This record gives sequence, structure tokens and C-alpha cells, in this order.
Amino acid sequence: MLDSLITEYPFTYASLDQSQLYVLSKKKVIKINLRNVEQRQESTLDLVNPYSISINRTNKHLFISDANDYLSFGEVIEYDSTARLRVSSYKVGYIPQAMHFAL
Repeated sequence: MLDSLITEYPFTYASLDQSQLYVLSKKKVIKINLRNVEQRQESTLDLVNPYSISINRTNKHLFISDANDYLSFGEVIEYDSTARLRVSSYKVGYIPQAMHFAL
């Protein structure tokens, strides 16, 4: 199903529930309503090399990692649920990939 919705590769995705899917593809976040796949919102990101996406289920914020040049430390940027408002950023290690949120 994703192959027909997303035409830019590579991509990674995260889902908060069974009704919405957030896809990170190149420098965009695409929010897809799974009940009506024609309803989607796109946000363009000002990042060097977006690498992975996660969702904090407590506040529904998106966390997107930026691998920068793959040779220096990366960054994780926190966005609101629309991926349009940058909330905070965190310096992290090389090529940040997985994120874990405490309950």
C-alpha cells in the first residue's frame, strides 16, 4: 500500500494509531489519513539528512533525526503533530536512528 502512496525513496514511517501514518521521505513529512488516503498533508523540513521518525505517544510530537553529514554528531528535532512547528532540538551521537520515550 505504501508503494502506491509514496513515490520518493527511501522513506521511513511512524504511526500513532490506526488512523494516521507519518511518512518521512527525503526532506518532507507526509501525514496520511488511513481512512481516506487522499487526505494528506505535507510539510517540508529544513534538515540536512533526515534519517528516522518517531512519535511520542504522550504529547503526539514528532521526533525526526538528522544524520547531518554522517561523519559528525547528529541532531533530533522535535516538532508538533503537524510537523510545521519546531518545538526543540537535541544534539545526539552519530547517525541517530532509534528513539525511546519514557512513559
